[in-house]
Amino acid sequence: MTTFGKRLLWVGLLAAAGVSYVCADDGAMRVSEEDLRKAAVTKVKPEYPSMARQFHLAGHVEIDVFVDAAGDVEKVEPKSGNPLFTSAAATALKKWKFAPFKTDGKAVKAVGPIRIDFASQ
Repeated sequence: MTTFGKRLLWVGLLAAAGVSYVCADDGAMRVSEEDLRKAAVTKVKPEYPSMARQFHLAGHVEIDVFVDAAGDVEKVEPKSGNPLFTSAAATALKKWKFAPFKTDGKAVKAVGPIRIDFASQ
């Protein structure tokens, strides 16, 4: 079985067991958006970009958020969405603070997606 096949098998087994995370390639615990939102202790709302407002644009973005063991955002990686919105969302998400994620009682790094919606203004 290939490495990819083994990973896919583990992900399937963990999902069937109700586990909401797996280890990411960088050693961080992979968490769901729901788990990230539950752990967020400080949320900063993104500013609606003025150019988007001028053209009455709406949409959503998805960004992977990398959280260190202390609960601070290390980095963000936009995955999809209008660049006007991804920039505003990334700036806000860098200011979020999370309760530390733990494995076996030890605080660990985590990564997961956050979807931010922008309504036309």
